[in-house]
Amino acid sequence: MKTLCLALLLLSGWSATAQTAPACPVFATDSSAQAWVASVRQLPLKQQVAALQQRVACDGGVRGWAPAVCTLPLSAAQRQVYEENCRRAEAADPRPRAAVLLCVVNGRLVAPGAPAELQRLLANKKIRRLEFLEGAPAAALYGSRGAAGVALVTAK
Repeated sequence: MKTLCLALLLLSGWSATAQTAPACPVFATDSSAQAWVASVRQLPLKQQVAALQQRVACDGGVRGWAPAVCTLPLSAAQRQVYEENCRRAEAADPRPRAAVLLCVVNGRLVAPGAPAELQRLLANKKIRRLEFLEGAPAAALYGSRGAAGVALVTAK
């Protein structure tokens, strides 16, 4: 993962001779993730894109928001088996749990578990506009998925 973060930073114009690669942050709470959004919002567009690329790469190494699954059509026994399988899968997952940034590119929601897809979109298209939502506006538009912040990317 560190190699991927370093490669993305080098591609974005970051100089490895002057600095060392930053460690991937793990945002344990929505408020810490929103603080990251507030700090990145102050940067120029090119640095915002580089920060977003790094954040997406780092978020790929954590367990974040998982889509809700409707279990109403299942019987009680089937629901119990499903929930047990979910608990077993979560216990076996070594990644830390963290607040993951939700990304929307040209109006299309990009799955948090697909950082390669988002990196491809960011690398292949010129970014016209990058907007960040946090707090109540993000939650109002995207519900619990947007609680850690939302990056709205408009590409050419």
